[in-house]
Amino acid sequence: MATAEPRGQALTRATLAEMPVRLARRRTLRDWLRAAWKLRLSVLGGLVLLLLLLIAIAAPVLTPYTPSEGRIVERLQPPVFLGGSWEHPLGTDGVGRDYATRLMYGARVALAVGVLSTLVATAIGVCLGILAGYYSGKVDWVISTLVNIMMTFPFILLALAVIAVLGPSFLNVVLVLGIGSWPIYARVVRVEVSRIKALEFVAAARVIGLTDLRIIGRHIVPNLVNAIIVIGTVQIARLIITEAFLSYLGLGVQPPTPSWGYMLFESQAFMFNPAEWWLPMLPGLAIFITTLAINLVGDGLRDVLDPYQRSSL
Repeated sequence: MATAEPRGQALTRATLAEMPVRLARRRTLRDWLRAAWKLRLSVLGGLVLLLLLLIAIAAPVLTPYTPSEGRIVERLQPPVFLGGSWEHPLGTDGVGRDYATRLMYGARVALAVGVLSTLVATAIGVCLGILAGYYSGKVDWVISTLVNIMMTFPFILLALAVIAVLGPSFLNVVLVLGIGSWPIYARVVRVEVSRIKALEFVAAARVIGLTDLRIIGRHIVPNLVNAIIVIGTVQIARLIITEAFLSYLGLGVQPPTPSWGYMLFESQAFMFNPAEWWLPMLPGLAIFITTLAINLVGDGLRDVLDPYQRSSL
């Protein structure tokens, strides 16, 4: 015959069983709208970034021109907001190429370099950071020493030197920026793994006989996702600016592939010309808006993924 539970204990168990359901029901549409309003700048940044991504993907459909196609008789036509025609809404450059087309295709290069080089840096940095934080000892010392050596060299000078040796190309830019950016991931991940491996659930996993690989894959890596995402958004914006700087110096993506940085280089002669001031302004504005949107999204992700910040949303 089953013994009856004390009333207070039964109520407590029922309350605990209902807690996930009750918490899920509390998050109404009004709560989501209120959280979105608090993060309105991040939401705006996300919409701008989504628009830029769609423009980059749909560039061949949105414009009838190619980025390298130019007619010298149409050179330096002004944009629409300065009295130009809708045939070239953002005008043409010094050799008659449609400027809007080049900006669209330049968005492809900027976003591709930023995302791909960030993925390379993430893969290297996260793997080394996990090894350093989980195994400690000599492994930690070797990896930490390598991180310190990498961070001793100025990143931009290291990138310039390597690209000057390997030669400028899209692939080389992605590899150099990715390989040069992994130390920040390794440092953050090492600290997080050192903290997580000391928690009770990791000790319990060891007690029941799980291998190191399964502990890392099932218990440690999922707890690193938030930090990796936040760092990644910041890195994408930084690497887009770095790629533009390298292209401005002629060491980035090479013509005829359009790049915002190289467009700045081509238009620098018109920078102080009252008639063609918009030529350097437009690619500079594109870089500014893109990196600002990515940083705003990163701030929003940090607030959403951080449990301490999330409780106030």
